[in-house]
Amino acid sequence: MIATCPTPREAATAITRAIIASLELKGALAWRNNAGMAMLKGRDGKPQPVRYGPTGSGDVLALYRGRFLNIEIKAGRDKLRDSQVAWADRVRLAGGYARVARSVDDVAQAVESMA
Repeated sequence: MIATCPTPREAATAITRAIIASLELKGALAWRNNAGMAMLKGRDGKPQPVRYGPTGSGDVLALYRGRFLNIEIKAGRDKLRDSQVAWADRVRLAGGYARVARSVDDVAQAVESMA
């Protein structure tokens, strides 16, 4: 059997799950956030676009000690999109924390800075 490296998507999924588990162990309320668009059948039977989640919002959102935390997961060579940078700026302006995470340790450091 040949061992294969995980794809960036598989790596991001594993990191996301580990980050949520880590935050929950610290007492945070954390969840996987989805943002995007889907085509759904409207009342007239025709496909209509339905948007969900704010554009650019993080992959993991959490409440920790009364503070909002927006976490954008990146794996491999992934980089932030302009919409993700703009959303993170809005979170910070509103008094929340916004971080890019490539590992559980990145989030642990962010949570420590919140204390």
